[in-house]
This record gives sequence, C-alpha cells and structure tokens, in this order.
Amino acid sequence: MKGIDLSIVMINYNSSEYTISCLEELLNQSTHLNIEYILVDNASGASSYQKLIAWAKSKPIQLVSSDLNLGFAGGNMLGAELAKGNYLIFLNNDVMVNISTFEYLVDFMQKTPKAGVSGPRVFDENGEELRGLDHFPCIAKDFFGRSAMEFFWPSKYPRRFKNYTDPVLVNAIQGSLMCFRASSFWAIGGMDTKLFLYFEEIDICYRLKLAGYDTYFVPQVSYIHFEGKSTGSKWLSKQEFLISYFYILKKHFGLFTYWVILIGNILANAVKGIVRPSKFRIMKFLLKGSPMSESLRHKQVRIPKR
Repeated sequence: MKGIDLSIVMINYNSSEYTISCLEELLNQSTHLNIEYILVDNASGASSYQKLIAWAKSKPIQLVSSDLNLGFAGGNMLGAELAKGNYLIFLNNDVMVNISTFEYLVDFMQKTPKAGVSGPRVFDENGEELRGLDHFPCIAKDFFGRSAMEFFWPSKYPRRFKNYTDPVLVNAIQGSLMCFRASSFWAIGGMDTKLFLYFEEIDICYRLKLAGYDTYFVPQVSYIHFEGKSTGSKWLSKQEFLISYFYILKKHFGLFTYWVILIGNILANAVKGIVRPSKFRIMKFLLKGSPMSESLRHKQVRIPKR
C-alpha cells in the first residue's frame, strides 16, 4: 500500500460555506499525490457544524470535532497529530487553490533538503497581490516599517512585492497556506498553542531557522485568500494581535527589544490619541503589558457534546 505523500489540515470555525467550497474544489481535481484531508471543527455553532457533518459523510475526509475553540495553532495541532503524510499543508478554509500548487510545493521541498517550510504567492479576490512573505520583528522594523528595511537592507529583507521568478529564501511566509516537511515540523514541536491567533507563522519559521531549516517563498504558484472571514470583533482581534506580538518579542527577540518596542508603542498611541481617542484604548492595554492572561484562549467555553 502506498504511503501518504501529503496531509492537508484545515480548520472550520463558523464558516462551513467557505470550508465546503474550498474542499469540494480540491476533491474534484485529480493528482498523482496520495493526499489525506483532515478537517478540524473548532467548536463551531450548531448550524455550521451540522452543515459540515452532513456534507462530510460522503467525502474522503477525516473530520475531528473539538468542544473548545483551540484557536489557529491549537486547532491545527489537533489535526496534525492525526496526520500521516510526509508533508503537511495547513490551509485556511477561506482560500481558493489549485491542487497543482500542492504538487509544485511538495516537489520543491523534495528537491530542497534544507527547506523546512514553503509558501506560494497569494492574491485577494480582486486580483491584488497580498504579502506572501514577511520579516522577523526588530526595533527598526517596528519604528520605520517594512518598506524602509527592504530599501536599506534588501539582502536581509527581500521585498514583499516584487515579481520574483525563482524561490526566495525568506524569514517567514503567509500563514494561510504553509507547506511543511513533516519531519522538520515535528523536530521543533509543531506550532506554539499559547498563540491563539496571529504570529503563528513568525514563531514557527523562527524556530525552524534556529533548528537549521530554511523558509522559502515560492512564486511559481499562487492561491486566492478571502481574508478575515472568522476573526470576529475588531477590538478583540486587535487585542489578540498585540498579545501575540509582544509574546513572541519576549520569547524570541530579547527583553531589550521587547521593552523598546513596548514603550515606543505606548508613546506613539498616547500621541495619536490626541487626534484619535480610540488609540488611548490601545495605550491602556499596552500599559498593562499586553498580558497573555487576557488572550481569547482563556475565554473559551466548552460546548455540549454534539
């Protein structure tokens, strides 16, 4: 019996229409890869979950249900623990992608032994290119922005929006489609489940780098991302963004960098708050140190068995 080449892990959270549309499109395409599909329902409401159950019954998909919203990293890790493929793709449900993109990425990883993870170009539904690659946090990046870093240090910080024709060694890739070598993924312990939302890709790409693996942006293939379909409240999303950002700063980039960026952001929001009072809310949250204890991860309630 042929082993599994690729495991596709996807999370559904109250967006079954996107999930079904994405997976239906993939299942209707032929491929030479032996692929398994693992779908994690992250404690969706009854309506979304029942729709998923009814659809998945007749599909070659392994559906696993969590009675607690585990967030992005936790939900993906629940699915990854069931995966048997030599390669893992973590795929957002709000995307449109051709299965040939998976074939290309797997082939690239097979030919590039040091590659721990790779990701393709990404566009929005209007054809505008989105950021497919990113840079690790640092003081200069936070104060002056990505574009300045790319202008002054192009060898260290590749331009995010450039018509690349060959794979590029980068710091990090977009988290909505990440292709991992399974052995590399598990060698560093997978995703950090303390992160409920945001910066998971920065965290894991940085840990891969520390372990001696490379991250590649592969521009020969692409996909469409219908962004932000399950993020909820704007303030809660912003708060979670800050929690995750300052968590990884402290975890990976040192207390000096953490404190300089934290104080700089407090002062910046204090000044901006004179014109935009909503910035004072951010300032107050930062003054508390963006505590992990206020993450949405700690506010989830188990749902009754379905």
